[in-house]
Amino acid sequence: MVKKLLFFGLMIVGLVFLGACSNNNPTEPTDAPAVGSTPDSGLIVELGSQVENIAIEDVCHKYWFRIDVESGTDYVFRTYDLTTDGAGNDTDTYMYLFNENDKNELTEMDIADLEDNYTTYNDDCGGTLCGSNTHGTEEERQSTIIWNATYTGTVYICVTTYECVYGHNLDNTVNPAYSFEFFIPAP
Repeated sequence: MVKKLLFFGLMIVGLVFLGACSNNNPTEPTDAPAVGSTPDSGLIVELGSQVENIAIEDVCHKYWFRIDVESGTDYVFRTYDLTTDGAGNDTDTYMYLFNENDKNELTEMDIADLEDNYTTYNDDCGGTLCGSNTHGTEEERQSTIIWNATYTGTVYICVTTYECVYGHNLDNTVNPAYSFEFFIPAP
């Protein structure tokens, strides 16, 4: 009888050990969150956060971010780490910022609608706040908006491609992607 109890005890310990070693670790990294395809479904981005390696689905897909801002504060919104296909064809982003009122004016969500209703925009970065360039793409293809918030509330950032704005196919068709961040610039 003692041998049976000892055997069953060891079996239970073994099963508990195997369960503890299984791959159910809740702290493992997960897939990056999906970026919204409309202003109201935009990915909420916290101050100082980064969203990395956003794959571009097609030439005119629009990627939306929702960001809370405080009146009178300067912010930097930018794309960075744009990919290249290795043959000189770089990902090229175009970024629009919308306040609440401008966002509510959007009806069609096409480029003409974006162009008619944005608060501010940027195509090519040129300056000291362009961000990292680890993939070797040209710095000027990154988009950067430096904006002083005129109200406290939510702004909506839309990132699309240069090729969509100007009506032609993606230059980088192999691995088009970018990263996005927003922060308060150093004084």
